Amino acid sequence: MNRSDPSYISGTSADALIRLTFTPEHIAGVDAVIAGYPGAAIMGFPQAVRDLRARLKCSEPAPEIHFVPDAYRINEDTCEIEIFEVEVTHPIPARKLRDLGLYWSEWDAEGEHDWLPVLIQVDRFGTHHRRDLSIAYFETATLTPTETANG
Repeated sequence: MNRSDPSYISGTSADALIRLTFTPEHIAGVDAVIAGYPGAAIMGFPQAVRDLRARLKCSEPAPEIHFVPDAYRINEDTCEIEIFEVEVTHPIPARKLRDLGLYWSEWDAEGEHDWLPVLIQVDRFGTHHRRDLSIAYFETATLTPTETANG
C-alpha cells in the first residue's frame, strides 16, 4: 500500500498519523528507504534497541532516545543501528542533530560491544549520505538551549 496516495488514510493509527503529519514528498522518501533497505522500519525503534541490547547482554541500561527517526534498521552484518532521516524541505534541525550525536556518544562510551548508531540522510533526489555522528556530537554538544530551540 502506498502511503503517499492521497486516498490512503485507513490502516493502523500509526500509518494514519504519518499520512497526516508529513508531506507526500517526505512520505515518498521514507517509502524509498523502506523499499531499498531490507529490514528497515518506521515504527518500534525503542523496542528494537532494547531487543538488540538484550541479545548483546549489555550490563548498562539503554541510552535514552530523545528523537524519532524517520526510519531505522538494525544491521547485523555491520553492527550498526542505521538511523534514516529524510530531508526533502529542510535540513535536520540542530536539536535533533545534537540528540543524535549524544545518542552516538552514549553507545560509543560503553565499550562492551562494537555496535554504533549511524545516520543516513536521504535528500529530495533519493541520494543517501552517511553522516558521521561523532562529528555531529562534537559540532553540537556545546549548543545552548536557545541555539537549538529555533532549529
